[in-house]
This record gives sequence, structure tokens and C-alpha cells, in this order.
Amino acid sequence: MRTLSKKEKALAYDAQKLVEKFNELYPVGSTVSLRKVALKSFPYAEFTVKSEAFVANETNPVAFFNGISGYFSIEPDFVSYPF
Repeated sequence: MRTLSKKEKALAYDAQKLVEKFNELYPVGSTVSLRKVALKSFPYAEFTVKSEAFVANETNPVAFFNGISGYFSIEPDFVSYPF
């Protein structure tokens, strides 16, 4: 098994913190404003949280949403957070 670099460990730590915050703010069944493209001018659309968020591939915070095939990033570029 490969060992994570310091940078990857930091990203994994940040990803886990974001997952915890997302799960606290948006439990399963909540509505979230997502943008499917990471452009600041692109409009948000409402999606319902289908699963608790989790870290995929060691550093990617994601969750499943109704209406989106597969899991989707919960990073601030894509989710309208209140913070």
C-alpha cells in the first residue's frame, strides 16, 4: 500500500473536515444548492442529498444527490455554503 505524501495527508485532513461539516449542515434529505461547473458565474441548482458525504480516493470530499448520476464533489467551488 502506498503512503500519502505530506500534501496528500493535508488534503485528506481538509477533506474529512469538510465532510463532517457538510454532514452536520446537510443531513440526508436536505436540499443543497450545487453548481455542476466550477465557474463563479454559473447558476446554482437545487438538489436533494441522497447519502452522507464521504471521502473518495483518499482526498476527495463527495456525496450522492438525487438527479445526479454517481457521487459529486462537495467542495466550496460546487456547493453554496453558509460560511
